[in-house]
Amino acid sequence: MLSRKSKQQPITSLFNAVLLLYLVVRGTLSMLSQPATDITNTYLNLLLSSYPTIGFLAMIVVALAIVLWGAELLRMFWNFFMVSMFKLRQLTFQEALAIILMITVILK
Repeated sequence: MLSRKSKQQPITSLFNAVLLLYLVVRGTLSMLSQPATDITNTYLNLLLSSYPTIGFLAMIVVALAIVLWGAELLRMFWNFFMVSMFKLRQLTFQEALAIILMITVILK
């Protein structure tokens, strides 16, 4: 039987944007559904009570920075360690970002 090599479609930035938008909407709804007294971080509580719009935008910017940083760390770890140890193919940044976002969706 002839084996047909399937051409894999790369993960696009649109796919990652949809995953990120899902996480932002889910986090927003989660934050809005919990009482304000449940927030234990005093700095976050102060920021959200004094300037709720700025506090919310700051939380989104910090979360986005952590996700992008985590994706870059995963890509670097995979490309420098896993590729040399196990002879696997290299990851692109979009693939690493998709892995981080999917893990976040599963764990939330």
